Amino acid sequence: MAPEQAEDPHGVDTRADIYSFGATFYHALTGQPPFEGETAFSILYKHKTEPLISPRARNQRISERTTELLERCLAKSPHDRFSSFAEVLKNLLPAAGATSPWTIEDDSESVPYWTRFQARRIAYLSGQLVWQEADTYDFPRGQILKILRDTIVDQDVDAVVSSDTDHLTMDYGVSRALRLAAGPALVEEATRLVPVLPGRAVVTTGGALRARFIFHGVTSGALSGYPSEWVTPNPNLFKWLLGNRWAEPSRDLISEIMSSCFYHADTLQVRSIAFPLLGTGGAGFSKEVCLDTMFRFLARMFLRGLTSVREARIVLFD
Repeated sequence: MAPEQAEDPHGVDTRADIYSFGATFYHALTGQPPFEGETAFSILYKHKTEPLISPRARNQRISERTTELLERCLAKSPHDRFSSFAEVLKNLLPAAGATSPWTIEDDSESVPYWTRFQARRIAYLSGQLVWQEADTYDFPRGQILKILRDTIVDQDVDAVVSSDTDHLTMDYGVSRALRLAAGPALVEEATRLVPVLPGRAVVTTGGALRARFIFHGVTSGALSGYPSEWVTPNPNLFKWLLGNRWAEPSRDLISEIMSSCFYHADTLQVRSIAFPLLGTGGAGFSKEVCLDTMFRFLARMFLRGLTSVREARIVLFD
């Protein structure tokens, strides 16, 4: 059952059926349903809140394209799914095999932004942007989205977003840079918050940064808590021990982190926020997929969402 159908059965459309279609074939191809639980409520809750384990992580024989198609059918937001079964069929046909199912944008409001973004995407990813010069997208309600090459620690915004494991170890990439720039008090503050579920973000102060807050987005970790005797987590060991209960970056997980960040932003009246490419450092997530996912989320948030944020930045770093 699609997340929105569990909340309001009368407010659904074909995209809820597409979600169920995706869940059925996810089960058929992996041998497991997307989410399991002891009660119907716990399963519905996971459909709404828990990041999807990639189909390919459960069955290596599934192609990358089939994985992408299932993930789009199972997107938590109806706007991220295919709009019709005709679109699903089009992407199942052999002729469609050259392009990703995620490159289609059939939302009329988003199309102009998506088209411009796709035309500039190679420049963003190949480092052709001039250092600290922003490519700006203006939205109808006065909000702006900037894509720029710079360092996340130097952003003059209300909140910067970090990318880390569920124990906020801050020992690699973006999280390490923020720890070093923010000062020693950050570690003590963050330690009180662990463990954090993958797909969620928690808030600390910004320390010596220009930003008032750091939103710590968790891109990998245990979907259920560690046993109490596992005092010092070793991510590689725990990933092996937990198997399918260990979450890795995916489109679904990145979107969930961004939703969590906007929840905190609205709670704290944040007006400007800067994101790195989440999960693309130590977690090894694709920069291309991450950038696509983040841009699509932010464009739709500024076109349809209600938020205090007036400016969002995607900060690219070589």
